[in-house]
Amino acid sequence: MDDRITGTAPVVTRPSRRRRGFWWSLASMIGVIALIVIFTNTARAVFDPWSVTLLGHRALIGYWAGDAAFAPGDVRHVSLHLHYRGGDCEDCSKIEGDAHLCGTAYDMPYRLDGDTKDYHGTRFTLSALVGRHEPGVHLDTLDGEWHGDVLRVRPSLWRIDPDEGAHSDDQPADPPPFDLRRVAKSDFRTTC
Repeated sequence: MDDRITGTAPVVTRPSRRRRGFWWSLASMIGVIALIVIFTNTARAVFDPWSVTLLGHRALIGYWAGDAAFAPGDVRHVSLHLHYRGGDCEDCSKIEGDAHLCGTAYDMPYRLDGDTKDYHGTRFTLSALVGRHEPGVHLDTLDGEWHGDVLRVRPSLWRIDPDEGAHSDDQPADPPPFDLRRVAKSDFRTTC
């Protein structure tokens, strides 16, 4: 029947308050999460600008590779993966990562841990923890300078003797500085 004839108005259903409350709560929750993400990334860009890629400037974190002469006739391929370690810990390192060194008779993974020495991250120090405790000459620390797509690294070494001891009076001379270039993730994984 036609509503004009009967005089009744059509029934309009509105969403219940419960249903509107659910959608409002969901939208509010998504908004809060978006604000947290934006605040976290903004804070990271302000306090550790070296850790994010902004406005065309590359970050210190990423994948790096190059060759280093550790001694005459001992050239090793070095690859690093550096990443940002965020968190609330003031005494914790800001940079951590992995390294892989390989040469003629050498193939060793490392864990890296360190900090930048300045606000922009152009200078940094990393400690290297050898993956396997075995005799040989290994990385101890890496002092570096970051210039865009080049890392200039000055390593210090330490020797583990066949008796698995390390003696401070019998350590090798530090090799000359070497350069690492930015590489793709796949290049890091296929280092050796």
